[in-house]
Amino acid sequence: MICKIEYVVIRLFQISLTGMSFRALAFSFRMGDTAFRRIVKETVEILWEELHRLHMPLSTTECLKSNAKQFENIWNFPHVVGCLDGKHIRIVCLTDSGAMFFNYKRYFSVVLQG
Repeated sequence: MICKIEYVVIRLFQISLTGMSFRALAFSFRMGDTAFRRIVKETVEILWEELHRLHMPLSTTECLKSNAKQFENIWNFPHVVGCLDGKHIRIVCLTDSGAMFFNYKRYFSVVLQG
């Protein structure tokens, strides 16, 4: 059984993956975009308050040393405590950009790092 917080996270994740604007999403829920933005903002703030201590705790020196040791043992990267990942966000070709934003997936994009 999925708890209410997990359900809300899944729904927000689903909304975020549509690529639709807040205005279009608000329209699909038949509400004003200001109200929709306020609801999403309040929901994300509540989720952050409830979940950040569990999923993003403040790092202690011991925790960072442990992470560095794991990165060195598993990946042979010494002195590394974390890593980033990226996602290509599809964009419309910018005027006079040439191939600057054209990626290996054969479309124009910017990379969102997180």
